Amino acid sequence: MTTPKSSSFRGWWNDRASGQLDLYYGSGTGASPVEVQRVDINGTTIVTGDLALDDGTVYLYDGGEETQGTSVTEAVEINTNAGQITTYTSTLAAAAEEAFTVTNNQVAVTDVVIANVATYGGAGTPAVFVTTVANGSFQITKANLHAANALDDVMVINFAIIKCSSTT
Repeated sequence: MTTPKSSSFRGWWNDRASGQLDLYYGSGTGASPVEVQRVDINGTTIVTGDLALDDGTVYLYDGGEETQGTSVTEAVEINTNAGQITTYTSTLAAAAEEAFTVTNNQVAVTDVVIANVATYGGAGTPAVFVTTVANGSFQITKANLHAANALDDVMVINFAIIKCSSTT
């Protein structure tokens, strides 16, 4: 693998020996530039150092929507990396839980799935969390945190999949 030699080099470096396009950042202090990103021959972007977002927003443009049609525990299928699920009208009792499965061909057992309540207008205190992640599916559990009031409305749940790996 060839690398740029100038300590002030900042930019893309085409490493023809490995077939990779690398992004290097040189500090200009005499030290060799540091590789911070690599695009391999398949077009996959790999961050090779720390990745920090000090200011700004991460956008997931691969969104979708799905609605439960007949039951609060009905499975839904939504094959995107982010999206919204509208639940069937819940009558979940106070201090109780219920779960449903999301079939999703984008998710792997090594991924992290996050979920939150986007909208809810009824009684009770809803909360959602992901309880199981498997290859091709994850499970969302809805909980009612209220001590006395049952849930009595539909809710919209946002979710996002963070792609992870168990190997380096």
